[in-house]
Amino acid sequence: MSTDGGGAAEKYNNMFQAGEDLDVYFVEADWALQFVNDDTKTVGLDKLGFSDANFAEMYEYTDEIGKDFNGVRKGASWQAAAGGFAYRTDLAEKYLNVKTPEEMQAKIGTWADFQTAAKTVADASGGKTALADTLGGLWQVFAAGRTTPWISNNKLAIDDSCKEFADLAKNLWDNKGVMQCDQWGKEWLPAGQSDATMGYFVSTWGFGDAILTGAAGGKDGATYGKWNVCVGPQEYFWGGTWMVVNPGTDNAEECQKFIKTFTVDNATIKEYALTKPEYCNNKTVMADIIATGEYKDTYVHDNLGGQNYFEVLDESVKGIDLKGLITPYDATIKAQFIKAVKEEYIVGGKSWDDTMSTFKKAVKAEISTLEVE
Repeated sequence: MSTDGGGAAEKYNNMFQAGEDLDVYFVEADWALQFVNDDTKTVGLDKLGFSDANFAEMYEYTDEIGKDFNGVRKGASWQAAAGGFAYRTDLAEKYLNVKTPEEMQAKIGTWADFQTAAKTVADASGGKTALADTLGGLWQVFAAGRTTPWISNNKLAIDDSCKEFADLAKNLWDNKGVMQCDQWGKEWLPAGQSDATMGYFVSTWGFGDAILTGAAGGKDGATYGKWNVCVGPQEYFWGGTWMVVNPGTDNAEECQKFIKTFTVDNATIKEYALTKPEYCNNKTVMADIIATGEYKDTYVHDNLGGQNYFEVLDESVKGIDLKGLITPYDATIKAQFIKAVKEEYIVGGKSWDDTMSTFKKAVKAEISTLEVE
């Protein structure tokens, strides 16, 4: 099944309604709870013979996403999709006098610092180079730091961080601190081969051609090997995939073996982390890899100048806390929020109240059962 983002949820629902055969299937962070909280669509992993001890090495935030409202573990992920800010080393040295990832982190370690650095880069480059790639990238990072859930007592919750992000995004947009193109649009990755952007927000799955080596132009690209990564203004995750099991499966033993291989077996997890390469969901395995600095995939590693980038992702993942913050409709709400902020508040010049009115109407249209005041 091939689909983009949350479209998979609809396809899965259609498959269940049609009574199609499903055993292990995959759900994404932003909409996983729609399935995890439905006992007709997911079974507790304890029913397959798993115990808490099997998943003791997982990062806590990934375990939170895999549990239903009653604390029953329904899903397990092989990856911890922590992210960082990947940046052009030559442009960072030229415009910010930065020569190491540590120096870059000191320049952009808070959102206030990030905005200051962005203005410095824009001014020094005559507006030709933006520090950040897209509003979408900024929002992925910022939204991961929310301290209240989007839904509380079946009501849409708009807290102070919403306005804080909108003002931050508008400031960067107006001062040419962020590119004015769409994430996943045709101009997005090619900008990494010119001087249009200094950096990209990248999750573990994006260090290859999905984002960063693609932005560099591949092995023979114009900027290949000219990248480093630091944590950036905030620890965050972007994406991630969880394996869940249909309660109606007639292949329970095979499902158990499959999930165990990729989420419990340390040898398999290590090999996957090194060869994919991807930051995996096992604290012991990743600590061992980081300590040795071992990387089997030279394509991604060399693009980062040989940097031990798992070390950066390790720092990021330790700062992620989602306890009590996940809702079944995060993907829908987040998408409607950034759409309203960009189209109404930033580009359209509408007031904050008008922007939120548009946002609320869009959310209500998508989630009719939600109370929107």
